[in-house]
Amino acid sequence: MEQFIEVTRYPNLIKFSNQQPETRGPGLDVNLGSLFAAVKAEDTIVTESWNTLGASVTIISRQLRERSENNIQPDNMEPENATAEEAMSEEDLNEENSTTNIMTQQAQPDDYILENGFNISTHFRQFNLESNKKSKETGFYIDGDLHQILSLSHVLLLKENEHDESVVKSFGLENLNTLHKNLLQKYVDKNSVMETTTFNSIVSVLRGLNSNSERRSFKERINDIAKFANNKDYKMIDILINCLNKLPNQERLEDDIREAELTGTFLDPILNPIFHGPEKNRLFRWLNTGVDDTESLRPDGNVFELEQRRIKFSTGYVEVKPDKSRFDALKTHEDLLRLVNFCKDTLDKKNVKSMIVVQAVGYYVTIYLFSLEATGLYLLTELYSFNVPKSISELPQFVMHFDEIKKIMVCYQENCVLANDIHKESRKGMSIQQQNTRNILNIKKPKKLRSSIAFKYTQQLIFEQSAHDPEKVDVIMTGFAFKNLNLSKYIKAVRFS
Repeated sequence: MEQFIEVTRYPNLIKFSNQQPETRGPGLDVNLGSLFAAVKAEDTIVTESWNTLGASVTIISRQLRERSENNIQPDNMEPENATAEEAMSEEDLNEENSTTNIMTQQAQPDDYILENGFNISTHFRQFNLESNKKSKETGFYIDGDLHQILSLSHVLLLKENEHDESVVKSFGLENLNTLHKNLLQKYVDKNSVMETTTFNSIVSVLRGLNSNSERRSFKERINDIAKFANNKDYKMIDILINCLNKLPNQERLEDDIREAELTGTFLDPILNPIFHGPEKNRLFRWLNTGVDDTESLRPDGNVFELEQRRIKFSTGYVEVKPDKSRFDALKTHEDLLRLVNFCKDTLDKKNVKSMIVVQAVGYYVTIYLFSLEATGLYLLTELYSFNVPKSISELPQFVMHFDEIKKIMVCYQENCVLANDIHKESRKGMSIQQQNTRNILNIKKPKKLRSSIAFKYTQQLIFEQSAHDPEKVDVIMTGFAFKNLNLSKYIKAVRFS
C-alpha cells in the first residue's frame, strides 16, 4: 500500500507490510468491552464529522448558487474589490469571446492544410477552446473524454475507426481519415516489406510447427535462411528465434499472466529486435524508474540513443498492463495519457523529430508515432496494432504481421532522430500540468459513456480465389492454424498490402 495514504485519518484501517506484528505478553489482561466502545466512539465521531462537513458544503453551495442567480455580492466584498473578469459586463465578455474566436479561425503561415483546402490547425484551435470551456464547466472522464483531455496539451489522437464523436463533429470523418492516411504516407515506407524469397522460406519451415514439435530443428532451419537475409529481414528472423526460445507450448488456463512475465516472455522477444540496435547506439530497455528527459515518472520501457557512453536523448516509451486490465478502462486510458506526457516532454526539451509510443494491454500491442506537425499541433498517430503469440502454435500466423512490423522498425530508425531546427519554440504548445489535470477530471464515468479507446484486436478474414485452382476459394484468417495449407502457393492471399 502506498505510503502517501493519510494514516492519521484512519489509523485503525491501515497496516503496512513492513510493520511488525504486535505480540501479547504473559499475563496481559485486555478489556475487550472498553476497546470496542472506544473504537465505536471513534467511528461515530468520524462519521458525524463527515456528515457535518457534507451539510456545510451543501449549504454553502446553495448560497453561492442563489447569489449567482440573483446577482448578489457577498457581504464581505465591495463592488470595487471585484476582479476585472467579474467586473466586466456581459457585452464585454461577449466581445472578448468573439475576438478570441476570430483569432482562432484565422489561418496562420504554419497551419496544416489538407489537399482539399481543409485547415486542420484552425479547427484544432477551435476544438482546443471548446475543450477548455468544457473542462471549466463540467470536467472530463479520463476513460470517456481522452481526446478532449489530450487536446488541452495540443495533442490530436488518430486511431483508425476510433475517433471520438466530438472530434468527428469538429473535423469531419473524411478529413480525419485523410489526415491519418497522409501521416502514414509521410512516415511509413510501404515498400519496406520482407523479401518474398525470405518470407516464403520462413512460412515453409513453420508449416509443421505445433506444440509437439522439436524446436531445435526449426531454429536450425531458420538460421540457415538467416544466412542469406538482408540486415532488416534478419531482425525479423531474430523475433522468430526469440519466440521459439521463450513461448510456452500451450496457453495456460485459469492463471493470470502478470506484468513481469508478460513483459519478459511475450513482449520482449518481439519488441527488442524492433527497437534495440546496439551497433548504432540505439538501445531498448525495461525499467520502472524516472528518466531525465521527462518530468513524468516511471515509464515501463524506454528507447534511447547513446553518445559518449551517456544517454543523449530518448526516442520512445512503453507502457504495459496485464491482460486482466483490458476490463479496467481507467488504467489503460491513464497509461496512454502518461505516454503522451512522456513523449511531449522529451520532444519539447530535446528537439526530437518524432517519438515512438508502444502501449501493450495484455497480448494486444498498439504502436503510435508522436510528432509535431504544425504550430501548436502535435499528432499521436496509430501505426499498427497486433496480438503477440501466446504459445508456440500461434507463431505461424504471427508471421503474417512481419511486413507491417518491419515497416514500423524502418519508420523508427528513420524518423525518431534529432530534428533539423524545425521545432522552434514558437511552434511548441503548452502542456497541461499534472495538478491542473487532476482539477478537471471527474471521479467515476457514467455507465452510458463509451470508452474513448478499445484495447482489443479484431480478427479479419481474407477471401481470395486460389491461383492453383480457379474454382477453389482460400480463407485465411488472422489467428488461423496453418494445417494442411500450402502457403507458398497462396502467399498472395496472406501478404499484407
